[in-house]
Amino acid sequence: MADWFALNSAEWLPTPALVVDRQRVQNNIRRMVEMVPRDRLWPHVKTHKMSAIVKLQLQAGITRFKCATLAEAAMVARCAAPDAMLAAQPVGPAIGMLRQLSDRFPATSFSTIVDDAHIVEQLAHSFLDTASPLQVFLDIDNGMHRTGLPPVLEPCLTLARQIANQPQLLFAGLHVYDGHIHDTDLNLRTQHCTKEFRPVTTLMQELEQSGVIVRQVVAGGTPTLAIHARFANFCSPGTCILWDAGYHLKYPDLDFQPAAIICSRVVSRQGNRICLDVGHKAVAADPSGLRIHWLSLPNSRVQMHNEEHLVLTVEDARGICVGDLHYGIPTHICPTVALHSYVWVREGGEIVDRWRVDARDRLSDIGDSVFS
Repeated sequence: MADWFALNSAEWLPTPALVVDRQRVQNNIRRMVEMVPRDRLWPHVKTHKMSAIVKLQLQAGITRFKCATLAEAAMVARCAAPDAMLAAQPVGPAIGMLRQLSDRFPATSFSTIVDDAHIVEQLAHSFLDTASPLQVFLDIDNGMHRTGLPPVLEPCLTLARQIANQPQLLFAGLHVYDGHIHDTDLNLRTQHCTKEFRPVTTLMQELEQSGVIVRQVVAGGTPTLAIHARFANFCSPGTCILWDAGYHLKYPDLDFQPAAIICSRVVSRQGNRICLDVGHKAVAADPSGLRIHWLSLPNSRVQMHNEEHLVLTVEDARGICVGDLHYGIPTHICPTVALHSYVWVREGGEIVDRWRVDARDRLSDIGDSVFS
């Protein structure tokens, strides 16, 4: 990883800061398109939550985007993206808010996922008088056991027919996220993914034999990206856009580049103990243990991590001064980004821009009218 991360002049940069390398983001987008044709990519925006990165992907010819929240779906629509999937079954007021998004951004085709008949009824009622139907995917559980129906004909056939029988809804296909597959060895990961997807293939065949056409299958995440590309599925990677130290170490076969770095300053030094200004409020507390892989402090050891402070010990701190700037790669980038309102953009060793983390808020502005 050399010293690609260093900034030439950063005396003015407030810390802790999250800095994104523009060229590396573009390289990761290019690599993603090399692995999967752009017309079969349905990348997740939950990792970055930034319209600036959505626009870079649009420029690369990617037109479909997957979202975890309504705020992310609104962000994607503001970028005039053709397709936005809410990959979380909408419940409660989220159903009406999804309808409002559809009305506000008619140029974007919205879709969502379901595994419950009552939600299908509520969606059908909410989208009763729309100009174009809402696309609805069956959420399929092929081993993660978080959400979704098991990949067997019943109850999938019943729910698919319920969707298809609603004129204001369109049965779009299957959504299959396999976040439980994280074997480091590519051969084992491939075997695991192929085995877990086999019941889904059987389900697709049985649905079509029963008269239900499966138009699309949106499958996998970053670790299984290249594997699902072989199945002719739509692929929905997310973490690969920014990458992180966790995936960099766990998946050496995926040659994406870490593109986001944490910048932090030393606020105290006592002997070989140093304290930096990067607490839980600036880097994800998930996972426990080593949350930052320090590029400029490679032999440091974590002693304490609090809300605003990180205490490390080093073998020899004599060359370290209070105020020094240090750089590290987050272990888990997705929740780290959500802790920042903006990221600083690096190019050629200089900070050249600042990107807003548009979809950081839990609610989109669609919900603001409730409290106005």
